[in-house]
Amino acid sequence: MIYADECAIIIFIVRDGFDGAIGTAGRIVLEMMFMTKGQIESRISEAISKFEIEQMGRGPEKIRTIIFQDMIMIRLKGFLSPSEKNLAQSRDGTELIKKLRTALFENAREGLEDAIRSVIDVNVISTHSDVSTKTGEKIIVVIVDRNLEEAINE
Repeated sequence: MIYADECAIIIFIVRDGFDGAIGTAGRIVLEMMFMTKGQIESRISEAISKFEIEQMGRGPEKIRTIIFQDMIMIRLKGFLSPSEKNLAQSRDGTELIKKLRTALFENAREGLEDAIRSVIDVNVISTHSDVSTKTGEKIIVVIVDRNLEEAINE
């Protein structure tokens, strides 16, 4: 039987960088065992926001992640730059923004998947993204290799 105090010690040691014996994947799985669904969603949001800043040049004003079965859905609000907002006023500008953002996303897809794997130990099956220039939102849907809700509740 593991008591609450022992769990706290395990988490402290693992988070303090002494995970050489269990490896990064083991650390992520161990941490996941002690996190709620909301905590995992929050960490994924933080990782994706950091990814957006590093790869796309700016982060979203708001970000929300929802885990549903084998899907991780990420909604970013307010991610368009002021120049992109102005460009989105015309049909040609909207198409240009969508093409550019799609190309940037495809080029950085591996980094996005790494950001997710830094939070939760999963294999990514596919990644989908779309941009709304009307609302300034971006939706990212990541399909993973297992039902995360079941894994979290075990």
